[in-house]
Amino acid sequence: LPNWETMWCSRKVRDLWWQGIPPSVRGKVWSLAIGNELNITHELFDICLARAKERWRSLSTGGSEVENEDAGFSAADREASLELIKLDISRTFPNLCIFQQVLIFVDFHVGLQKSFQKRKERESTKLQQLWSWCLGGPYHDMLHSILGAYTCYRPDVGYVQGMSFIAAVLILNLDTADAFIAFSNLLNKPCQMAFFRVDHG
Repeated sequence: LPNWETMWCSRKVRDLWWQGIPPSVRGKVWSLAIGNELNITHELFDICLARAKERWRSLSTGGSEVENEDAGFSAADREASLELIKLDISRTFPNLCIFQQVLIFVDFHVGLQKSFQKRKERESTKLQQLWSWCLGGPYHDMLHSILGAYTCYRPDVGYVQGMSFIAAVLILNLDTADAFIAFSNLLNKPCQMAFFRVDHG
């Protein structure tokens, strides 16, 4: 890792990469591989996150959208991005149960047995419930923060369905601000940007 700049394209590093990067250094290696061409700082992340939180507050209270530099983008577009984030987070790796705010699996087996007697009608119901709770997944707020901050950082792109999966993998290996930096730089690569902006030109 200390010699990343000179070693990253060597055959040895490529072979190690394909064998799998150990979890202990995965975040660092991914950050180095993605880079930070956009020169995003932790302070910029904090600013974007504060703007996103203000938008969420404004939308939840039914107030008018906060005016800022991205005024060229309609409030409806911004609101749609924020709503799509909420929806998409609930569908991000649901089996892990770590990104969802509240997840309840219910499996009902209802058996109805009816027996009729001469003067009585009796109904007995068997109800079996299998509950599995995942309350306040530990990574929900981190994922919500990164995606919300990104919509403020790149209002021209906003949120596009599926971005949550990329951000989720990053936050499993990086802290919140570093995951935002990697996420923003990764999505800024020409191939990813063309995909998420639906630009096939």
